[in-house]
Amino acid sequence: MITRRHFLLGAPATAAGIVLPRFFDRALSYFENHGEPLLLVPKQPDQTLYWFQDLDGQLVLDSPDPFPEPPTLTWREYYDRYFDGAAYYEALDEDDDEWVDLDAEVDMEFVVDVWSRSESPQSEAYHLLSGLEIGLDKGDGTFKGELIYYDGPMPGSDYLGVHAPDAITLSLLQACLNEGGHNIAVMVGD
Repeated sequence: MITRRHFLLGAPATAAGIVLPRFFDRALSYFENHGEPLLLVPKQPDQTLYWFQDLDGQLVLDSPDPFPEPPTLTWREYYDRYFDGAAYYEALDEDDDEWVDLDAEVDMEFVVDVWSRSESPQSEAYHLLSGLEIGLDKGDGTFKGELIYYDGPMPGSDYLGVHAPDAITLSLLQACLNEGGHNIAVMVGD
């Protein structure tokens, strides 16, 4: 599923996703003069969203590395981390046909499937931003910028992430985060 959120130009900037036209003009002028987004970040942010343009504008949370590796886990760690470990152990004891060495390493494909939707920097950005009331789903020509939310965008895909396709969207996102009192910085990754 793919959903989109836009930023509305309007006054006053009290509702989610509304940006003052004056700020938009300032951000656009800044981009035209400097070739980068105008990011008015908090001095000591609690979290940082990194934007990677070469990855189609992908946003990741608290990771300057867009390709982190999932953890290597034993089956015990896997069940404890992603499922109700104790219930799984009991079910394994009851099912004599499926004996699992809980101290053996889990095949990475099992870990990737769960990790990519719950702990990867892309999924963490998705969960963070989708939980905040930022941007609006529908609108007319007064909308600028666009956050694109991907949740398994094609059959068989477990991708979960948010993309900001351009620098202006980053400026508007940072402005809305600031206006909403969220202590989150938006930074351009390497």
